[in-house]
Amino acid sequence: GSAGESALATYIDNGGHLFISSQDYLYDNGLTSFGQNYLGIGDYTSDISQTQVTGLDVFENVGSVSLAYPFANWSDEVIPSSDATLVFDGNVENAGVLLESNLGGLAIFLGFTLETMPMSAQQVVLGDVIGLLTDETDPCPADCNDDGDVNVTDLLTIIGEFGNSSGCDINGDGIINITDVLAVISSWGE
Repeated sequence: GSAGESALATYIDNGGHLFISSQDYLYDNGLTSFGQNYLGIGDYTSDISQTQVTGLDVFENVGSVSLAYPFANWSDEVIPSSDATLVFDGNVENAGVLLESNLGGLAIFLGFTLETMPMSAQQVVLGDVIGLLTDETDPCPADCNDDGDVNVTDLLTIIGEFGNSSGCDINGDGIINITDVLAVISSWGE
C-alpha cells in the first residue's frame, strides 16, 4: 500500500537497495508514482504469461531460461522508464528492470516470480542481486594493505604494530592489540 511504498521510497532515498520479484504487484497496485520513480517502471501490461526470460546487462550471465509455474502464470510485461535499465527480456515482452537513484539507492523489479526459474538460475540471479545490493565499496578493515585478501601479510602487520596507537587499528579503539589480531583471524580470506 501507499504507507509501505512511502517507507520504501525513504529507504531508497537514504541509499537503500531493494529487490522485488512479483507477478501481481502491478495487478494489485497499478503503476504508482513509487513504481515509476523508484522501481523504474515506465509502463506495464498485466498477465502476459512469460514462459522464458533472458538475463541482460547485470544479469547477462543468467542466460536464457524457461520458467515453470506450479501455480497460475500471471507474469507481467515491465517497460523500463527512461532512466531505468532493462535487465530481463521475456519471450513475450520485457520482464525486469533496474533503477539506480542519484542518491545511491537501487531497485530491481521483476514482473515474474523468481521461484519459477530453475534452481541453478535462481542461484545465479540471487548471487548477482546480493552483489548489487551490498556495498562493495567499503574495504574490509582487517585488510591492512588493501590487497583484497585478509591473510598472513595483514596478521604480520598487526603483530609488527602491536601496542601502537596508529597503524592498522581494526576496531578503532586507539590501540593495536589482541582484539585486532583476532579481527584479522576472523576475517581471514578474500
